[in-house]
Amino acid sequence: MKNLAFSLLLSNFLPVVAHAQATKGDGLRGDYYQGSNFERLVHSRRDALVDFYWHNEQPMPGMPTEQFTVRWTGWLVPPVTGYYVLHLAVDDGARLWLDNRQLLDKWHGQPPSYHTIPVELQAGRAYHLRLDYYQNLHDARALLLWERPRKNEALSSSSWRNLWGVMQETHICQPLPGDNTYALLI
Repeated sequence: MKNLAFSLLLSNFLPVVAHAQATKGDGLRGDYYQGSNFERLVHSRRDALVDFYWHNEQPMPGMPTEQFTVRWTGWLVPPVTGYYVLHLAVDDGARLWLDNRQLLDKWHGQPPSYHTIPVELQAGRAYHLRLDYYQNLHDARALLLWERPRKNEALSSSSWRNLWGVMQETHICQPLPGDNTYALLI
């Protein structure tokens, strides 16, 4: 019971300490496993970005080219409050949680797939992030992007951004930056 209470206290305290002590994030913790369901841990490291296209190659020495899993964990600290859109491109399976709320569950072999998940986030608040990835056969791809809120949600329908109403306004997607993510202890 003491360990559970300590874990709960630590899980609430750690993101505050990590954010206060670091001006920039350091990415996410990546735990790399052999097997399609986290059977054998091979290596843990910090990944500044989740932007991997392994083709038909090993993600690192000692790993198979197929039938492996990766779990990325850490804290996401958004720079501004607003509506974000998380974008996830994977070739095979993925599951995504934010603050222990599952936002995506596509845990099966599949062709290259693209998922968008809208979320409302508060500036400076640390959100626990967990992304599970499953590589089945052939190409291996894992990419986590985000679309930050526009500075002014009430942009006029006619502006230079959309050629004065002639074109639809585009949103900028970029990899979820390591500057806004903090790895769990390795």
